[in-house]
This record gives sequence, C-alpha cells and structure tokens, in this order.
Amino acid sequence: MEDARMEAIVAKVRKLLALAEGNANEHEAAVAAMKVQELLEAYNLDMAMIGKKTGTHAPRKDERTEGGLYKWQRNMWYAVASLNFCTYWYIKGNTAGSTYEHRILGSHANVVGTEVMARYLEQAIERIARNWVRENRPGKSVFIKEAIAFREGAAERITNKLWNARWEHEKAEKAKQQEERERNRARGVDTENALVLQDVVNTEEDLNTDHLNGWEPGTSARNRKDREARQAAAEAAAVELLRQQDEWDAAHPKEAAERKAREAKKQRDDLEFYQLDNAKKRRDRKPTAAEERRRLHSFSEGYREGDKVSLNRQIDKEEASKQLR
Repeated sequence: MEDARMEAIVAKVRKLLALAEGNANEHEAAVAAMKVQELLEAYNLDMAMIGKKTGTHAPRKDERTEGGLYKWQRNMWYAVASLNFCTYWYIKGNTAGSTYEHRILGSHANVVGTEVMARYLEQAIERIARNWVRENRPGKSVFIKEAIAFREGAAERITNKLWNARWEHEKAEKAKQQEERERNRARGVDTENALVLQDVVNTEEDLNTDHLNGWEPGTSARNRKDREARQAAAEAAAVELLRQQDEWDAAHPKEAAERKAREAKKQRDDLEFYQLDNAKKRRDRKPTAAEERRRLHSFSEGYREGDKVSLNRQIDKEEASKQLR
C-alpha cells in the first residue's frame, strides 16, 4: 500500500511539474509549484503516522543531477531540499572539465518534489534575469557581473520567502499543540499530540543519516533520544548547581558581591577584545566577489523581482483536481 501511495504522489508531482513548465503565466506556474510542497507535507505526515504505528519507513533515494555552477543555485537547491525533508550537498570533481552536481538524499517522493521545485524556481530566476538584462543592459551578455548579482538577489528573496513560509507553518502548529495540551490538562487527560512537521523533519533527517553511514534504520533516532536524555540530565544538574550557588550567595553576601564584580569585569574585557579584534579583521580583509556584488544596485533589483515569483499556497481546488486526474 505504501508503494502505491508513493507512486500516486510522484505521479501528482510530475503532473504539477508539467503544469508549471507549460504555463506561460509566472504567477500561476508558481502556485502550481507550491502545490507540490503542500502535497509532500501532507504525504510525509501521513507516512510518518503510518511508520510510527507499523515501525516501517520509506526506502532512501540517492539522486545525483548535474547543475550548481553558481552559488545562488546551490543555495536554492539546499533550501528546497531541506524544506522537502531531504539532505542536500553538492559535488565538484577535481579533474579538468569536471562539472558541479547536486546530490539529494531522501524518500523517493521527496527527492522528486525537490527536483520539481528547484528546477522550476531556477528557471524562473533565469527568465527574469535575462529579461532584466534586455531591459536595463541591452546588448550586454546575460552573464555580466550585474546580471549575476541580480540572480543572487532574486534567489535570496525567494529562499527567504520559502523559509518564512515553513517557519510560520511550524509556529502555527506549535500554537495548536499548546492549545491541545491545555485542553487535555483541563480535562485531566494525558494523551500524546499528533505528529507535526518537526517530527517529520527529525525522522527523515535520522533516516538519511542512517543511510549515509550504512547504519541500521533507527540508529540515529536512538542516538537522538540518548543525546536528549543526556542533555536533559545536564540541564537538571545545571539548575541544581545554580540553586546551590544562590543559596551560598545568600549566606555570604560580601564574597558573592566581589565574585559578581570580577565576573562582570571579565565579561566587559572579553567583549571589548572581541569587538576590537573583529574591527581589525574587517579592516584587513578585502570583500569577496560575492560581497561586492551584493552592493550593486542590480542585487537589490533582483531581490525585489524575487517577490514577484509568487509562493501563494492557494490554488483553485476544482481546477487542481482536474489537473491531477
């Protein structure tokens, strides 16, 4: 059944990709692309709940695809992969003529979803960058420094919007969880909250880590629980030490005041040294090529254009259902 559901979601993702690529309207294409992320979030939550009950998990897919010559492209793919519960890194060969490769690790559906979103957004940025060159630097190469800065600005804005959308979603989930806990507490009920996106993020990250290290699935999850238990014990011990310190301070006010004065002076001295050292490093270091491009007006223009690549999650349900039949 899980394989059938996976194939169904992959088929929907591919149909939405075809819709996004074939639609000349940039806004509607972006809406279709964001629908992919909605589908994957719902699918992953469903699979996580099934996996929790059955102890099963989706097999991993390790995909390599050519691309990522520019840093803005690699940053874009990293963001989309992370938001689609995948692990991302890139590879560059050492031999002459070697090309960059994106590497994506995750469940089959999540890897496909990552490729869908990343390819679409990369093409959208490339399209608006070339339009910007034609309108603002007619006759110039589409790869002049200003055009690269424009792409970087657009990619940064789109990436920020993607992360902000996820953070808002997670914040809403946490608020809903807290409300549920309070209702249960008032009723005297002790039940476990439903799984949320952060649970999916942790589970998929653990399974990807297991795959990369050749470990039995579940190893990273157990390690995570062990770390959390050790951290909780360490925090409890720290709280107890602070309690004992406060108790000693109350009994020895003079010595406590002297110690606190020494600690405050050390903090001021450390901060002053840190600020002076950083100021010296900034004076001595030349800006990188990427930092210089960020200062260009075209970077800001690209950032503003990135706002026009809509990430609206709303799509007409009736029309969407037609597209996915």
